[in-house]
Amino acid sequence: MIALSECTGSFYFDDVKVTPLNQEDYNKLVEAENKKYEVKVVTDDTPLEILTLAGGDFENGLEPWRGNAITTSEEKKNGNFSLKLNSENSVWYGVDQIADIPADAKTMDVSAFVKTKDLKAGKNDWNKGVMIVEFTTDGTNKTSQDQPIFFVDDAKDWQQFTKTLEIPANSRKYRIMLALSEATGTLYVDDVQVKFNK
Repeated sequence: MIALSECTGSFYFDDVKVTPLNQEDYNKLVEAENKKYEVKVVTDDTPLEILTLAGGDFENGLEPWRGNAITTSEEKKNGNFSLKLNSENSVWYGVDQIADIPADAKTMDVSAFVKTKDLKAGKNDWNKGVMIVEFTTDGTNKTSQDQPIFFVDDAKDWQQFTKTLEIPANSRKYRIMLALSEATGTLYVDDVQVKFNK
């Protein structure tokens, strides 16, 4: 079955093949796949890996951002690419990324460069191009109200937005959201950066 499963847009397929495998070849494939996800034994001496914000320059596409969008070379502040969010419909359209907060961090500086093209705000003041930070204990349970970094609808040239946020108590993770919040037109974003302060 090849399908769009209750979603809209285009999904292209090409050169679909079916290759029969004997049991030995199948076992080798399973073994190789399992090695990618080997279980690590965690002890008190094991350093914990901190998941940091990555891909804020969009030079390697959308990885590791989640959501529907594209990167483009038609507009960029630095490097060769920027994020492009474009919508003709007044809906929430964007990408996000979740990362960890260092245990000793008290505040965080968040910044990004932004440019718009033919962006029309929606019916509410906040229905524009937006960047929002969400703080949680575990990626789901919020520890405060969402914190806006910018609401923008008219930035014909690249503008940098910077904001220092206090990290709410019990926050262990944060989520960066970049979106058209029920606005139409085009929003470009480049050089998203996060810096923690003790």
